[in-house]
Amino acid sequence: RTNNQELTTTFLFDLSLSGTTPKELTKRPDGIISLSPTFQDSNGEYLFHFEKPYAYDANGARTDNVLMQIGEDRSVPGKYYLKLTVDPTWLNDPARVYPVVIDPTVVHDTTTEFSAGTLDRVKDTGTGSVPSLETYYQELPADEHTVGLWHMNEGSGSSVADSSGNGNDGTATGTSIVSGKLNNARGGFDGGTTKIQTAAFLTHESDRQYTLSAWVYQTGGQGTFLVKESTWNDGFKFWGSIASLYFRAGDGTNAANIFSAVSTGASLNEWVHVAISRNSSVWTLYINGKEVSTTSNTTIGDTNVSSVLKIGNRDTTWDPEFQGQIDEVRISNIARTPEEIRAAASRRPSAVYTSDVIDLTDDVFSWTSLSWDEWGVATGDGETLYDDTSLVAQWNFNETSGTTADNAEGTAALDGTLSGFDSTTSQDADPDSSWTANNKRWGAGALQFDGVDSYVDAGSDSSLKFANADNFTLSAWINTSLDSSDDVIMGNSWSTKGYHLRITSANKLRFIVLSSGTDYLFSDSVSTLSPGWHHVVGIWNGTDPTTYVDGKLSSVAGTGGTLADFTAVTNFSIGNATGDSKYFKGTIDSTRIYSRALPAHEILSNYNSTNIEFQTRVGADTSPDDGDWDAWSSVSGETAIESFDTIESATRIYNTLIADSSTNQTWHKANNAIESPSDTTGTDGRLPLGSTGGDTTNIHSPSVIKDGSTYKMWYSGYDGTNYRIYHATSPDGLTWTKYDNSIESPSDTTGTNGRLPLGSTGGDTGRSTYSSIIKDGSTYKMWYTGHDGTTNRLFYATSPDGLTWTKYDNS
Repeated sequence: RTNNQELTTTFLFDLSLSGTTPKELTKRPDGIISLSPTFQDSNGEYLFHFEKPYAYDANGARTDNVLMQIGEDRSVPGKYYLKLTVDPTWLNDPARVYPVVIDPTVVHDTTTEFSAGTLDRVKDTGTGSVPSLETYYQELPADEHTVGLWHMNEGSGSSVADSSGNGNDGTATGTSIVSGKLNNARGGFDGGTTKIQTAAFLTHESDRQYTLSAWVYQTGGQGTFLVKESTWNDGFKFWGSIASLYFRAGDGTNAANIFSAVSTGASLNEWVHVAISRNSSVWTLYINGKEVSTTSNTTIGDTNVSSVLKIGNRDTTWDPEFQGQIDEVRISNIARTPEEIRAAASRRPSAVYTSDVIDLTDDVFSWTSLSWDEWGVATGDGETLYDDTSLVAQWNFNETSGTTADNAEGTAALDGTLSGFDSTTSQDADPDSSWTANNKRWGAGALQFDGVDSYVDAGSDSSLKFANADNFTLSAWINTSLDSSDDVIMGNSWSTKGYHLRITSANKLRFIVLSSGTDYLFSDSVSTLSPGWHHVVGIWNGTDPTTYVDGKLSSVAGTGGTLADFTAVTNFSIGNATGDSKYFKGTIDSTRIYSRALPAHEILSNYNSTNIEFQTRVGADTSPDDGDWDAWSSVSGETAIESFDTIESATRIYNTLIADSSTNQTWHKANNAIESPSDTTGTDGRLPLGSTGGDTTNIHSPSVIKDGSTYKMWYSGYDGTNYRIYHATSPDGLTWTKYDNSIESPSDTTGTNGRLPLGSTGGDTGRSTYSSIIKDGSTYKMWYTGHDGTTNRLFYATSPDGLTWTKYDNS
């Protein structure tokens, strides 16, 4: 510097980036984008980030008061810069000894650095200097409805094990073992004689229900994925090119192509999850967890043929043979729910990466305070707002009866009046047109609309009418029938002045503002909605409409004519547009209007999705036990969330676990190492297989209660032939003692030592399993699944002490 000239304290650097971009945080209406110091690849996956920068001089004097900004040159898209600003007081201090170093350290930017840490439900799929942390897909567990489950994880040989416990192992011919979608897979299917074939077995359809699923990587042509038939008109056959699929089923007399040339949108040379479910006369085809086609056929009976299953090969010379790789094949004797199929095709919903301990060399006596902006903060549930600024109205539909929908914002003039509902006397008094608790998304209830004449009238208050220059936002949780008709979610106009949010006849979300039936602007979602709950948002920023679905921007603009003044003159309604019959069919919950345009991060917060948490540990050395440590977190304990794929399993649905609907829970495994077989004891909360007795092959489906100071468990044990119910106890839930795991003689009346035997006759001769127990006063009550060799049914037993059980009626 020269005399009377202050030292420059801001330094600008060009960033040379290859294969990565900084993550966008927000985008303002004027186009200014706020960028994060976290960098991602083209798929949005994390690569590396900058730590909070600091500066130090030649004597080691340090300041942490250094600001960092990542920006993009608006005149040259794709050109980024790094701006560092050092505390001018510190930098201009006469005590500074040059040179001064500013350090914006890049952390965890190599696979080696990540490998030293702990990856919990997350894996690094990159290599070398290009790490890529991803949550991953998980193998399916076997349950009582699993007829066959082939993980394809063998490291050598031709045997392909069936992990269902039913012994339907396969033999591979001409295939190779390759790295698959989940661990190993079977590859080398060449469109010729390569195949996997099992011995003959029954699929054991339950009331004409079953589900088939697999991961397939098809490299060319048409091919048969799965076939199980003894003649041309029985069993099933699943084939096609991955972009155009076929499925045939028959009962020995009647047969038909259930699906023919169904377009899937999938491509060759990529892993695709395919699934077919049958529920009586209804068949549904899923691709990557999403329903792509549903059809009905009432003429085909049971397709439960005893024949071999062929994977990747034809059954007759007319069938095409598969080319590519196959992984994770499952056959179930029930129609799996859309949520189960979506979960099977999805990545794990959450993950944690914990670094190794970063050695700071010297003892650390205090930490400099850190500060940052946190975006996408979970609010806890869909009725809790991130920010109630400019909230006009909020209808949570938690009422249990009556015709008034309360405005939770507080303005009584905006309370809604129910009209056309078949019942308002209580919740769930009508299956599709009433208050509901059984079908809610959040809180104590929701509203079901029948698509015929039910709607809510919220009146014509001026606060619900917006001018062109105003900003406003509409949002709601919906579960729609997707009936390919125009279903209005909320609004005050259909073809006159006003606005509305609706599901179109193409099953997309649309937000529209209009001054007449021919003059309007609108935004449609990019994709059609899938069945199930969705968080939908429409925003007007004074210039353009935009739409969000499940926390993510999904917006394609459209226009008609020339938009003029759209200030409404009619009432605001939920479930219809005033003056027209565009009635909504489905369920609506947690509906809101704001007199401002919500930013992207607030929409994400209100959606309440899931997250990957990054934890960084530091200490005086590299020992994990060196003092206390924690994740970087705010003093208020907020949790940042990420808008992952729209899957209900990632938001609040847990299989076989009890979940607090207001909290996305984190479970810590005590010990998932495989315990040695034992007929007596399990440790760390585990229950091992038995050395002898009735639980030597499989243990599953525990039912646990705490009775006084004792934990009591009843579980299903499998000896390789049959499932039966056994009993164990624990003083702390960790160390378990099996009461008696020996096989009890069949009985239609009594079980001893906590066991429930097979029946001699009746409905539980083949299997007694999947128990659920409560203690009602002094009586233990059990409901369990019995199987007679053909069908599962529920049965009941009671006990005075949890040990001696009496079957109530097993016929």
